[in-house]
Formats: sequence, structure tokens, C-alpha cells
Amino acid sequence: MSGITSGAIGILLGIAIIIGIQTACYKFIAWENYHKAVVIALSSVILGILATLLIVNIAK
Repeated sequence: MSGITSGAIGILLGIAIIIGIQTACYKFIAWENYHKAVVIALSSVILGILATLLIVNIAK
């Protein structure tokens, strides 16, 4: 897989994860404030990215 293809797949997976977390927070937790669900989703994704980078750096 080339770098462009893997990058595009990563971006699409990231978008799918963000939408999934937002939907889960909004529907299942029943938060009335959708913006709060968006903030939680984005912070979760950022923490996930940082954790992944940390794991990759440790593995080197």
C-alpha cells in the first residue's frame, strides 16, 4: 500500500470514528447538548492519536 492510499484510509477511518462517537454520545447517553458530544468525541480522538503515536515511538 502506498503512503497516499494508507493516508486516505486513515482519514476515512478517523471520520467514521468521530461520527460514531458523536452518535453514541448523542443517542445512547441521551445528552441534549449535541455540542458537548462533539467536544467529547474530538477530545477522545485526539487522545487516541496521541496514545498511538506514543506506542509507535516506544516500539521503535
